[in-house]
Amino acid sequence: LGLQDTYFVNSHGLDSDGIQTSPTDMAKLMQSIISDVPDVYALYSEKVFKWNDITQYNRNKLLWDNSIDVDGGKTGYTSNAGYSLVSSAKEGRMRLISVVMGTPSKQARISQSKNLLSYGFRFYDTKQVAKQGQVESKVRVWKGNAN
Repeated sequence: LGLQDTYFVNSHGLDSDGIQTSPTDMAKLMQSIISDVPDVYALYSEKVFKWNDITQYNRNKLLWDNSIDVDGGKTGYTSNAGYSLVSSAKEGRMRLISVVMGTPSKQARISQSKNLLSYGFRFYDTKQVAKQGQVESKVRVWKGNAN
């Protein structure tokens, strides 16, 4: 996965000696889940889960926000790390992933994540500048060999 700054010491992610991660690694992990196991990623968009007369609500409140098309993510909280949220949203053909870590409250992680996603959709664009295999131009190089 290429996670350079992450060291897991348990399966639940709660505070333990030696556990660490970075926003970059969490974004890479989310991208991998989205790309490699889309059936698993679909579970992250479930707003409500009912089983055995128990109802659980998704803590990612951006799923209920109609102003942005968040389709999944993972919340987290520990007393040492604070409130965190990895969210993904789509707008047209563009998908963005936001990572906020160490916020002081549930509301802060939601608002900061929404701000990041909104900024990305508003100011980021992808342009194709060349097509694979297509020569855009030829340049002579002094003392270079032509081939």
